[in-house]
Parts: sequence; structure tokens; C-alpha cells
Amino acid sequence: MFAKIESVTERFVEVSILDIDDYGALTPLGLKEFQVDDYAVLQTLKNSTHAAIFTGGDDKIIILASDISKDELDKEKTKTINAVDRKKETDYH
Repeated sequence: MFAKIESVTERFVEVSILDIDDYGALTPLGLKEFQVDDYAVLQTLKNSTHAAIFTGGDDKIIILASDISKDELDKEKTKTINAVDRKKETDYH
């Protein structure tokens, strides 16, 4: 899931979960707090404003995080817009 990093402590991170709507706008879905047990993941989140995060089966612990730059976020928005446009074209034919 995409997230905006709000705060990071020694064991927890609070994020705004983000969604990209059909028009490419970022929509916050709400705040969520996750536990972080891995030092490397914690450092990634401390040094990021936005990230793709992956959680364990219980959806409480972040097991992997990848920093997302503004350019990468813009590319994801473009992908979403293009996918919606292709779907509309397919539905019209």
C-alpha cells in the first residue's frame, strides 16, 4: 500500500494510507499505526516522506518498505489514469 509517513518512533510508525483515484488524485484513507521490528525498514521510513509498505498477515507489522520519490508517485498516478482510460475504451466498444 502507498503511505505518507507522518511520524516514526523506535518501534512504531504512523502513516496516512493513500489511494490513487481514477483521476490520479491522492486520496488519504485514514491514519494507521504499524509496528516495525526491522532496523533497515525503520531507517527507510525515517528517511522517507512517502513509501510503499508491505505488512505481515495480521496487517499490524511492516515487514518491508520502499521509499517512493515524487517522480515515482507521479508515474503511479499516470498508470492509474491510463488504466481507467483503457477500461473506458474497452467498455465503449
